[in-house]
Amino acid sequence: MQVAELSEMSFYPDQLSLMMRAGVLVGVHGAGLANQIYMQPRVGAVVELWYGMESNTHYHNMAHMLGHAYSNVKAEDQHLDVGAVAAQVTAAMDAVAAKRAAAQAAAATSRKSPWWWQRGHSSSSSTPAD
Repeated sequence: MQVAELSEMSFYPDQLSLMMRAGVLVGVHGAGLANQIYMQPRVGAVVELWYGMESNTHYHNMAHMLGHAYSNVKAEDQHLDVGAVAAQVTAAMDAVAAKRAAAQAAAATSRKSPWWWQRGHSSSSSTPAD
């Protein structure tokens, strides 16, 4: 697990490279969560921390369109439950691990022999008649 403060990194290549490898993006509601567009589609997860934004679903919708798992933790009376955040991040990490394992298994079982192997050529070599 790697924790990074994106504002302390250059966008290119540091932030972009990090986001392309990221499995889980966790952050307070804000523009930084838009970086999920650089994560691998259908494999990532986003955990949004918010306060008083029940009708603001930008990052939920973005995550849904990209195929990322999404969850949020709402602060109550300006108090964020750190245990709830840890639980959501752990669940997100588990979901990403399961998605990646399933994708790898599917890729391994879908590998076919090269097209030239499937053509039915005999293993003996023959030369054409002149």
